[in-house]
Amino acid sequence: MKVDVSLYLVTDSSVLPAGKTLADSVREAIHGGASIVQLREKKLIARDFLATARIINSVCKEENVPFIINDRIDIALACGADGVHIGQEDIPLADARRLLGPNKIIGVTTKSVDQALAAVEGGADYIAPGVVFPTTTKDNAIFLGPAGVAKVVAAVRAINTKIPIVTIGGINSGNVVQMLHDVERESGGFKLSGVAVVSAIMKHSNAKEVASELKEKLANQLYAHTEKDELVERLISLLEKVRTKKPFVHSITNNIVQEMTANIILHLGGAPIMAHSIDEVREVGQHIDALILNMGTLDTLRIASFHEAAKAANEINTPIVLDPVGCGFTSLRRKAVSELLETSKFAVIKGNAGEIGYLYGSLEASSRGADSVGSCQKIQHGRLYHGYVSDGNVVVCCENGNSQLGLLTGTGCSTTALIGCFAGVAEGDYLFAAVAGCVAMGVAAEMAVNLKTDGGGSVVLGPASFRTALFDSIYHLDAITLREYAKAFLIQ
Repeated sequence: MKVDVSLYLVTDSSVLPAGKTLADSVREAIHGGASIVQLREKKLIARDFLATARIINSVCKEENVPFIINDRIDIALACGADGVHIGQEDIPLADARRLLGPNKIIGVTTKSVDQALAAVEGGADYIAPGVVFPTTTKDNAIFLGPAGVAKVVAAVRAINTKIPIVTIGGINSGNVVQMLHDVERESGGFKLSGVAVVSAIMKHSNAKEVASELKEKLANQLYAHTEKDELVERLISLLEKVRTKKPFVHSITNNIVQEMTANIILHLGGAPIMAHSIDEVREVGQHIDALILNMGTLDTLRIASFHEAAKAANEINTPIVLDPVGCGFTSLRRKAVSELLETSKFAVIKGNAGEIGYLYGSLEASSRGADSVGSCQKIQHGRLYHGYVSDGNVVVCCENGNSQLGLLTGTGCSTTALIGCFAGVAEGDYLFAAVAGCVAMGVAAEMAVNLKTDGGGSVVLGPASFRTALFDSIYHLDAITLREYAKAFLIQ
């Protein structure tokens, strides 16, 4: 169940100002931006706790905010609350779920990485690592600090990108922003989903004002799971596979870019081989993880090698990436690509608008050599540096890139090389291998132009220096840079 924990109010009537009711403070806090309310009243006997729960539940229902009961499943069931929050000493998560059913919210306090991972695996709707700062509202609390909370966040995000993570303990408007930054930095770039606040709101006579101030400071500081986040995390996972497995990538490519694409494969983490002879491509094909066929410098011998290598790859289900460079420009290229598509099965076909337009049968774009002329709206949607990837059902837009890519020969072919690397470890998910290759090249280009000298000037002075910076940036791609730069969106 999706839960907004951005500003999580936990009640404590013992700190209420004189003359203020709990219901008044809760309502004010909600009006100030509290997104979820937990009734936590340790000193109340069961009868009084239930009576209070019914009052606060009514307020939350009126304000359309989820209402959670701390610890007491019996109270939650009796008052019709939206769920419960349980600690490590309370009823086990599995039993809580059995009693409450699948449609109630269950949050879990965690004090260690192991407890957090167990809660995620057990089906918690959110987790609350803490406490982050010393507090008087939790007895015998274990103080984790921002670094300890960050360890939990990093461990959880390694297995689950969706579950909300909220921390608690001594949080107020004076320390919340720095704490969030500290957690993000220490976790390797992951943000918390929210903060839980007790006395910082409950003790004030104007709960709305304090909650509103906190909510304003939380703006742009929190993590909310989106399709983009899921795409980026999948990209990170695929990059890690490349770095671990080091796929052996056979590239039969054009004469102009052989050195560049071999280095691109190497810098990403793969192992390149550039064998072109028809006398060895079948033997090479018995050992590779992916095959790249690039039509840039075409002749009859190269075409024969394409067919022999593709046949060998298809026999053992090795993914093939086809780059049909200038496929609509000459009769030789038109015939070659037609025969390849007729006789071989390809995992990915990567081209510019003119090339894909030709294969698609569109007259909106055409080729002049290796360059695309025109604007095939089905492919480009009018955006110069955007790439679109589709398997016929899903369409992903990749928005990274920089104009320097257009000034350097071979960047398109190098993108094909990156796709080949990712395809070699994708285990059949070739749509996402193509997305990963496009995003990786675009992100590396943006990283390259942002590189600075010791004096603060740009490292990139033109195409030649950009080439070196691009290589370095591909080598330095990692989870942090991808989370910072990557822009990929599911548009269909």
